[in-house]
Amino acid sequence: MACSKYANSFHIAIEGTIGAGKSTFLGILKNSLKEVFNEEFLVIPEPIEAWTNCEGENLLEKQYNEPRTFAFPFQVWAASTKLSQLVESVEKLILVERTLAAQLKVFIPSLHQCLKATETRILESLLSSSLKNPRVMPDVIIYLKLSYVMAKARVWGRKRPEEGGLRTDTMMVLDALYDKWLLNEGNIPVIIIEYTHFLTETQLSTLAKLLYEISVGKKIASPYYL
Repeated sequence: MACSKYANSFHIAIEGTIGAGKSTFLGILKNSLKEVFNEEFLVIPEPIEAWTNCEGENLLEKQYNEPRTFAFPFQVWAASTKLSQLVESVEKLILVERTLAAQLKVFIPSLHQCLKATETRILESLLSSSLKNPRVMPDVIIYLKLSYVMAKARVWGRKRPEEGGLRTDTMMVLDALYDKWLLNEGNIPVIIIEYTHFLTETQLSTLAKLLYEISVGKKIASPYYL
């Protein structure tokens, strides 16, 4: 299949709760997309290294362990680093792990008991403004939907030190907020994958072809269940 001749970029975002399998899925999908688009996608993972080493401080771990103190500085830093990744990229084909919209729709609301009202307003203003940048908003979102129980088991299994303070009730809240957002997203097409196991080669090929069709203007019913 020939590559689409889009005038602007085509930006795919992978969404899902903590432990859903986004990082692994990025690499798997990239290979399937190349076969269909005949071009490489730039993969933009979350900048975990920057979050765990901000001038020697692990802000991600500190947010989990002391959210009332570190939720605000971490969320500002997370937004800044992710925004830089997107606006500094020059490639037309982008495959990104999690969007700034997730921060606005999921993670900021999940921290409402830890953030002051002023801090929430600052973050909402920062993120809303950033999302007006055409390089930031995706053209389509793939939602790797996974129950908080399975996601928590995966988090435990990978044993990242900074996730030791991640609570089960936090996972439950994130699960609910993700569903509230992406099952009702009206502006961006959403493809939902029940991600309890890896996709087959046939499923990956079907997904890549669907994404190609979206890139050349096909409209899909959203949410679209693969």
